[in-house]
Amino acid sequence: MFLGRIADYTTVANVAIPFPTVINSNGRTTNNAGVVSIRKPGYYMVDADLTVTGVAGDIVATLYIDGVATPITATTTLTAATDFANLSISDAVRVAFSQFPDVATISIVIDTAGVIVDGSFRVFALD
Repeated sequence: MFLGRIADYTTVANVAIPFPTVINSNGRTTNNAGVVSIRKPGYYMVDADLTVTGVAGDIVATLYIDGVATPITATTTLTAATDFANLSISDAVRVAFSQFPDVATISIVIDTAGVIVDGSFRVFALD
């Protein structure tokens, strides 16, 4: 299982949130600035619980797999930059390798710059 936590991080639009590793309990995952590499095929549960503030407007958090946005998102609208909201992403994903180097990547990306994020990101095997 991988568990990363972030506090008071200010986002860059469309760049993975760089969750520092808190726990990495096995050889299935590695973390590189919030981009979690999956080293074994199988089914994985992905959970992200975020608190956002710092901007007014729509904020969308998206699960990226292999650097590509998926339809797995969470959206909120803040009416003022001092408001805050919680975003949660939770879904199971299948990792199947088709070629070398046998690694899939998973990350959480926010589409808006200047969002202040606190939260956690967890990836664990279901099989």
